[in-house]
Order: sequence, then structure tokens, then C-alpha cells
Amino acid sequence: MKKYLLVILCFGCLFLASCDNSDREVSISLPSGTYYGEQHVTISCKDPSAQITYSLDGSDPGESNYVYNNDVGININYSSTLKATAGGNVAEATYEIIPFGNNDANQQAYYNMIAGNYATDASQTNKFSINSTNVTFVQPGQEQVTSQYYLKDINGGNATLIYKDASGNNVEVPVVADPANNKITVNNITYTKDWAFM
Repeated sequence: MKKYLLVILCFGCLFLASCDNSDREVSISLPSGTYYGEQHVTISCKDPSAQITYSLDGSDPGESNYVYNNDVGININYSSTLKATAGGNVAEATYEIIPFGNNDANQQAYYNMIAGNYATDASQTNKFSINSTNVTFVQPGQEQVTSQYYLKDINGGNATLIYKDASGNNVEVPVVADPANNKITVNNITYTKDWAFM
């Protein structure tokens, strides 16, 4: 009887050892990196019925952490390390989140130089507006985009403008300010200041 029990036990161990958790493998939609403003992240699992747990503080996820909701996803607006599991692998991504806004004196000075409403010509084919919190782009045949923004790499009249496009993706474009002529060039399109915006 002991021999049979030992044989059954050995086969059970071999069976468990041969099982893998590949159907419980999870993946994170947004790779590690530096991002501007809040980011929307989704977690997926090969087994759609698996319960996914995650943490945002770098700790291993388990029952005491958050339970992922497939219908909502996760909005991350601060630097964090996301770890997720469904009982198989632990997927991990580390994010440095830089908030939108004019956060220092250099950014504020550049904003003061470029603030206003702009258009490419009297027919206002392309329009651009920047205020203390948002930029707005209006271009023919495209959806109007209004987004919070961040200015970086400021050097004299040059800077990089970062905003979110209509799909919510970060976009980085060059900006050249020419305040003496009431002009600004954004992503190689030159606008003149003070046209009626809307």
C-alpha cells in the first residue's frame, strides 16, 4: 500500500512539474520610461478569466494589492514601479512621470513670451493657442486637439513642446519663438499672433 501511495505521489509531482503557467502570463501595455502627464496603462493576460493583481510601489503583487479591472485600466500620474501577476510571471515596468505645467522660472518666462492665439494667415487655415494650462491645435481635416503641456529644452527662443494628441499619446514638437515679429513656429508651421482664434 505504501508503494502505491509513493508511486501516486511521484506521478502527481511529475504532473505538477510539467504544468506551466503560460496561460497566466501577463503583459503591461506601456514600457518602462519617462513620460509627461498622466499615462493610461492596460494589463493583459492570456487567460481572460484570470484575476490580475498589481502594485504601484514596486512590491510583489498579491492578494493584499489592487485587483485589476479590464474595463478601466490604470491611470498613473506619478513616478512608480508597476508590478502585475495572474499567478504566473510577474511583469514589471518603471515610470518617471513628469507633470504637465510651467514648473520653474525658465518655463514660466518662455510661456510669457509665447502666450496667446495664433493663426497661419488671415484665412486661419491652421490655428494654435497657448495659455497657462493648455495648448490647442486646429488644422484642416483633423480633430481639434486641446491638451495640457510641458516645455523643455528651453534655449533662448527655442524649446520643445510636449502635449497629448487626440489619441492620448505624448507628442514632442520643436518650437521657435519670434516675439519681435509676433510669430511662433511649432512643428515647422509658422503662426502669427493675435488672429481671432475661434
